[in-house]
Amino acid sequence: MNIEKEMEKLPFNKKVLLEKLKIGKNSYGGLNIKLINNNVTIILSTIADLPGELELDAFYKGIEKKGIARCALYVLLLELVERKVIKEPEKEILKVYAPTPDDGDMERLIKIYNQIGFTEGGKEVGRPLNLNSTIKNLINTLKEQCEIKGGGRRRKYRKKRTRKRRKSRRKSRRKKRRKRRR
Repeated sequence: MNIEKEMEKLPFNKKVLLEKLKIGKNSYGGLNIKLINNNVTIILSTIADLPGELELDAFYKGIEKKGIARCALYVLLLELVERKVIKEPEKEILKVYAPTPDDGDMERLIKIYNQIGFTEGGKEVGRPLNLNSTIKNLINTLKEQCEIKGGGRRRKYRKKRTRKRRKSRRKSRRKKRRKRRR
């Protein structure tokens, strides 16, 4: 997987998306991976007793740019593969146990997670919901969504010249021509 080539195609800047990324140890002997900045809040955690499993604890967009949260998750997963935090993306699993919707609409939130690439797994004791996916599957799904939908650059608006500006421009051109003739 050539990560640098993948990053070049993104509609958002990798450096901006990964701003304030922190990876540290947690009390369970695993890792806490926190990406909290103006664009997104993504918190992942691992537990030493469960190798090959990551848990998505928080996933929110910070600003109203369409697709920025999905692109940030995509870039974060690629960065974790590059840093060898995720060693086998084909086998390692990302799970969501307790998603919290901003607007209270849990069905809509589950639909969004399904679009991202998560599938509903079997019920577990003490877990209201069990959504999971392999890291590789998420990377592939998010890659397509990020390239197509995510916050593409808009064309700069070119201000039209007003009638007054056009007239003054014509006058200055006429003056230059007259000077040349003399």
